[in-house]
Amino acid sequence: MKLARTKKKIFSALFDKHYKRLFNYSFKVVNDRDNAEELVQETFIKLWEKTDNSACDL
Repeated sequence: MKLARTKKKIFSALFDKHYKRLFNYSFKVVNDRDNAEELVQETFIKLWEKTDNSACDL
């Protein structure tokens, strides 16, 4: 489905653009690499789950 592919592309670009900055910030807060990575991954998982295909309709 075209909307699903578009959503994946947008999400991938968002992830690529912001992951490193969010990881660095999280690492400064928790001072643990594994926990920082988990926090950022959970953030992106929640974002993915909260967006549905209707959110991609323009």
